[in-house]
Amino acid sequence: MVQTAAVTAILIFVGVLAAIVLGGWTISKITRSRAWFIETWPYDEGETILWRDDRADVVLVPRLGQAVSMRPIRAHRWSVVVTNRRVLIGNKTFSGKQMVKYVLWPGRAPDAHSKRSDGGLFTVGYTSILIEPGAVTIHDAYVALTPVSAEPSSVNLSEIRIYTDVAPSFRLS
Repeated sequence: MVQTAAVTAILIFVGVLAAIVLGGWTISKITRSRAWFIETWPYDEGETILWRDDRADVVLVPRLGQAVSMRPIRAHRWSVVVTNRRVLIGNKTFSGKQMVKYVLWPGRAPDAHSKRSDGGLFTVGYTSILIEPGAVTIHDAYVALTPVSAEPSSVNLSEIRIYTDVAPSFRLS
């Protein structure tokens, strides 16, 4: 009797996991979102890489409900690529590839994804956030970028911090 209950619980658990995967796959097909990777990112014509760090750590600091002191564990799991048009931030997946999670646009974005509260996550597969081009603060251990507070995609976002070992060499334009 105990073995039957354990097998039933395991089967229910596996069924729920399968339903979650199937649901996520269905939603991605309906919304046509997909995963983008930094290694295969389609750069625009004339877009050049200005700065890159494949061993960075990124923290989005909320405007409300933040800790008094915050410093991430330096796991070196993020890639940050700064081009002359945008900033790509990718997180390392289990396969080791860098999946684009955020695209930061200095000034204004060429699309309307940042005008949505999800930043386009459910349509293009990453979140678009507008940042103030002149509000970049370079510290010893990190670079602080200030999002445009009027945009819906950064409604509760105070700062984007890129913790990097090469912070003094960071350049946005």
